[in-house]
Amino acid sequence: MYIDKIKLNKEFELEEIKEKQKYVDILLSLFKEKKIKIAYSYDKETDSFTYHCYMQQLDDQLVYSSLKVDSSGSISYKKDEDVFAYSLCKYLLDIEKNKTPEELEKLYEGIDSNVLKSAFLSPEENKKRLTLRNSFLDMLGEKESIQEEPINFIATEIKLYLHTDSSIYGSDYFTSNIIFYISNKDRDKIPLFPKELLSSTSSILKKGKKRYRINYSLIENLVNPCLVIASKYANSDLNVKENELPDLISLFKGQTIYLNNKKYYVNEEINEGGITLKEDGSISLLPDLESSHETLLFSSSDKLVTSNEKSSLIKIYSFKSEKSKSIYSYIYDHQLGEKEISYIQDLVISKMKKEKGLKIIGSNSKYKIKYYVDYLSELEKLVFKTELYFDEEEISKENFIQSEFANEYYSSFEEEVNSLHGILNGEIKDPLYVYAFLSSQYKDLSTYCNLYLSSNLANLTRSKGTSIKVKLDSKDGWINGDISSNEFSEEEIREIIESYKRKKEFVLIKDKLINLHDEEISSLVEINDLLKDSKGKKKEDLPFWTTFMLSSKKGIEVDLSSSLNDFVTDLANFKKNKLDLPKELSSVLRPYQKNGVKWLSTLNKYRLPALLADDMGLGKTLQTICFIKTLKQKGPVLIVCPKSVTYNWQKEIEKWAPELKSNVISGSVESRTKSLNEISKGTNEVFITSYETLRNDEDKYSSLSFLLLILDEAQNIKNPHAKKSFAVKSIQSKYRLALTGTPIENSAIDLFSIFDFLMEGYLGNEKEFFSRYGGVPDKEKSNELYNKIKPFYLRRKKEDVLSDLPPKTVEVVSITMDEEESKIYKANLEKARIESNEGNPIAILATITKLRTICVDTPAFFEGANFISSKLQYSIDKIKQGLETGHKFIVFSSFTKVLHHLNELLNNENIPNKIIEGDTPAKERVSISEDFNKKNDFGVVLVSLKAGGTGLNLYGADMVIHLDPWWNVAAEEQASDRAHRIGQTRPVTVYKLVAFNTIEEKVLKLQEIKAGIVSSLIKEGDAGITKLSKEDIKFLLS
Repeated sequence: MYIDKIKLNKEFELEEIKEKQKYVDILLSLFKEKKIKIAYSYDKETDSFTYHCYMQQLDDQLVYSSLKVDSSGSISYKKDEDVFAYSLCKYLLDIEKNKTPEELEKLYEGIDSNVLKSAFLSPEENKKRLTLRNSFLDMLGEKESIQEEPINFIATEIKLYLHTDSSIYGSDYFTSNIIFYISNKDRDKIPLFPKELLSSTSSILKKGKKRYRINYSLIENLVNPCLVIASKYANSDLNVKENELPDLISLFKGQTIYLNNKKYYVNEEINEGGITLKEDGSISLLPDLESSHETLLFSSSDKLVTSNEKSSLIKIYSFKSEKSKSIYSYIYDHQLGEKEISYIQDLVISKMKKEKGLKIIGSNSKYKIKYYVDYLSELEKLVFKTELYFDEEEISKENFIQSEFANEYYSSFEEEVNSLHGILNGEIKDPLYVYAFLSSQYKDLSTYCNLYLSSNLANLTRSKGTSIKVKLDSKDGWINGDISSNEFSEEEIREIIESYKRKKEFVLIKDKLINLHDEEISSLVEINDLLKDSKGKKKEDLPFWTTFMLSSKKGIEVDLSSSLNDFVTDLANFKKNKLDLPKELSSVLRPYQKNGVKWLSTLNKYRLPALLADDMGLGKTLQTICFIKTLKQKGPVLIVCPKSVTYNWQKEIEKWAPELKSNVISGSVESRTKSLNEISKGTNEVFITSYETLRNDEDKYSSLSFLLLILDEAQNIKNPHAKKSFAVKSIQSKYRLALTGTPIENSAIDLFSIFDFLMEGYLGNEKEFFSRYGGVPDKEKSNELYNKIKPFYLRRKKEDVLSDLPPKTVEVVSITMDEEESKIYKANLEKARIESNEGNPIAILATITKLRTICVDTPAFFEGANFISSKLQYSIDKIKQGLETGHKFIVFSSFTKVLHHLNELLNNENIPNKIIEGDTPAKERVSISEDFNKKNDFGVVLVSLKAGGTGLNLYGADMVIHLDPWWNVAAEEQASDRAHRIGQTRPVTVYKLVAFNTIEEKVLKLQEIKAGIVSSLIKEGDAGITKLSKEDIKFLLS
């Protein structure tokens, strides 16, 4: 009910949902197959429906979710359950679609007819209805306040009734009334039935005259087993098969339950059951119910549950195999005495031996096996010695195994010892096997022998993680630190580190067994190497980012000095810091831009780098120029940017900071060398060069040092192995700043390379980083990475800071090819499919590119095709109409040949236009941009996608046409935002032209499928695609 009133695009982040479409599909399938059950409840006072969804278990985890929707279409659901809630909405929308009141009444049995009528009211009428209802309830004083409070689970009551009439219930059924008792802050004892428990996890709980909204997050671990049971029995007749009870009760290990009104504690451990061979050759049951005063309650194929009336204790026994459990049950069920057991004793022993379920306990016998274990630390090996005794007298093995019991006893001991890998000639030398024995394996031996451990092993315990403390202090603008531990002395910490570096598996210190592969130990070594030099001397010149690097590590307690606490506070409150800027600049900056400059200045105060990742068009260039003006130190500044925007940077500096001398390093080798030779340390002169030029001139920079090194469009170094990445990282500078609107285009490695430039080592090495965050990291790892980079990373989005920026609308326009285009396309598609089967990657990619050119402009690439392509004809018509009504256009394409063809066609129509492509000189780009924005000489700019991605301000346009979709949607968006940026006063419309029923539709689909990584790490839209897998190619050509 009320589902049709929900506006999905308002209630859900649809872009984020798209990234998880495969999970949506799985859930929809489970809903349709009725594998997820749906129960509903209606609350008259709030006029809302709550849908409860649950299934028994999925991957050993309970699946439970709920969705609440009121008559206005507003919904509420648990945090982080957006995919589940969205899938439920989609499913319910489908089943409720076009239903009449009568059909809805069948769907929701027992619902009030007045509620059904309200489902068909208009929004205005429904609002009036709700107002009246609330007014009426207020008059009666029945709108109670809802208390939210923690609830304590007191006990679980399971009342069991045995039914012997198999015709009604089938064999061995129990009826079980399951009640969960909870208490509130007033210590009221509140009973909950399974269905109530399920409902109360997400909605208001009504008990008597009181209503509660329970905060289950405080007691989640206790509630989970209850939910497992509740989900199973919520809508059933509460009949439980006998063999289900052991598994059901085992969910409550360590908790108190009620059985038939009697209180029991369920033992925390599951005991081992089986058949025991005694010294006299007879057998006994384990558990021995007669001698232990335990009563058998329930049994299953591999478990049985017993109760002890005296101790009110429930025990659960587990058997190694179903066969051993069957033998136990046979003896118990037939109540066989010693005499009867002796008749089948040889058969039992034989079968149990085969099942390896025969237990021989010899520790209290006249026969004794003494096993001595010693660890020789100097030789790093374990040595073992066995002694055999009868009646306290040592005897030989031959004499020991004379009786059947002793023979079986020794065989079981030997089998257990042989199962400990690595024992050879009474020794274990392999460090891995030594550690395995010391950490756990020897404990099982005590069942089979009298175990004697040497003095250095007697009190051995395994270290459960080494607690590490780091005390950080600052001096003269640098950081230094000391390592300590509550558990180990400085000398012992040193021994642990040395053992780790010697690649040992473990080390024994103070009766503690320390696994040197534990994450805490590798962190300890890493921190030690960070804080000390190779000779073990404390470093005094660590950067301030060391504080955040250490604080982000798990298991490390960081203690900051008062000066460092001031630093963290200063950084957190950067917006309160003063900004020393001239009035003419201060009046130009928007509030968020002032905050950006304050942030940069605050980081610079502590010698910290920065990644300014504001959305495209928010003025990163202006903020950077203002930041340069705030620098109190003198020294040259180097800006590295794409070649296309080198002169744009110079022009912006001349506009906003004319007192700063700027110099573009370009032209011939002689010209560039002359510019570099003029670099002086005593001035803040700004030098501007391109990534390509810097790569070629890398050796000329080796003797130079800059005050500030700035990377514009820093995604250019996303490949950490590219020559230009190595080149920029080799430049010496005191401070570093990276600028980009798309810090991640393809994967988290893009982000790693930028931070490796800003502060090498902060995110570890590339291999470690890729291992943890490569591909699409899960939510926990994404948040972990985001928290690491957050102090040095600032990103604002247009919708958050530019309330005055007009809207941008994106329309996908499906273009139908004409008959001739379609024939050419289909012929080449068939050829591409044949080549894909042959597996030649170069030929396949060339053919895919050919298919894309046919989609956009066949005549530009095929001689003899004397017609105007459907896309270009659409674009010309759109441009003509738009120019008549005062619009201006930017037209993008990946293919410069297409742009030149369109230029020719527009000229034939007497429509003035300009082209900006890869080889357009930087000065000419700036000139075209300024004329386009300020004059009306021409209303169309044709731009290659590669050239349009960076550094162009074309806010004069309010219409954008993309002639062909590109693999990288981020590049498309960046190009579109050449128009949608500061300075734009009109709404911007973006037309993405897609040829119907062609590879272009598949390109769009691939963009959606592979758009996961960016939103999880930088909280923004879609990622791009630069590599095609075999699966991608198959999909494109399907």
